[in-house]
Amino acid sequence: MSGGFSQRAREVIDLARSVSGHSIEIESDPTLDVWSIARFPRKGETACRIIYHPAREKYLDYIVGHECGHIYRFFSAKPEERILPAMDSADLEKAMRGVSRERWKMRDKLPPDLKMKFLASLCSGLVRHLANTPPDCRIEFWIYNNFVELIDVQAAALGEQYLTMVRCLDPEIRKWTPPAIYRKSTAINYVLGKNTSKLLDEPDLIAPYVKNGFERLGEKLSSYLNDEDRGYSQDVLIADVWANELEVEDWFQWKKLE
Repeated sequence: MSGGFSQRAREVIDLARSVSGHSIEIESDPTLDVWSIARFPRKGETACRIIYHPAREKYLDYIVGHECGHIYRFFSAKPEERILPAMDSADLEKAMRGVSRERWKMRDKLPPDLKMKFLASLCSGLVRHLANTPPDCRIEFWIYNNFVELIDVQAAALGEQYLTMVRCLDPEIRKWTPPAIYRKSTAINYVLGKNTSKLLDEPDLIAPYVKNGFERLGEKLSSYLNDEDRGYSQDVLIADVWANELEVEDWFQWKKLE
């Protein structure tokens, strides 16, 4: 286990370990394309792994708290409810087929093999974004309400994450992304922005999304988070509803952890 986190993260680590029944390993990976991820143990494995990008190490206490939140939610569910999104080759082909027909700036500038890899990355990334955001939103309030010593680093991390998200509204980025992917992903970002605005009590954070026309779809998605938090099984239900709203319900399947 990495020693880079402080004592203030110990409580949430102990809780995740207790609920999951697994040890928690923490490691950095400079190839990671997101801030951090939680890996649940597969058959024959004994540890949950929290992997983070070393560039975000100053937020490690927050990262540990957030990813322990994912571990806690997942293992608090009944065994039959512990399912994860998965895309097989047929799912990915179906997702890419629709996206590849769209007109977008990069479409005719990339070699065919590189274009297919790029589209595959975008499609699989959208599925991860869709499935992770409902629990992400719940976890932030869980941290805020239960782990007071993490609140300051949480606010700083969310502020930086928001600035990264809002940069994606740049017209150049929009031009270089297939329209369907951009619209769906940015509507999900609206939800994250709204969640952050509530948590930090900064209502103006969603103004850029409203200005760029994402309020209607973003609010529709956000409305499904208005009910009382009922845990991981509800996260899955919300992700399924979002998938239907965004017309990606046939892009992935839910599978039990093996």
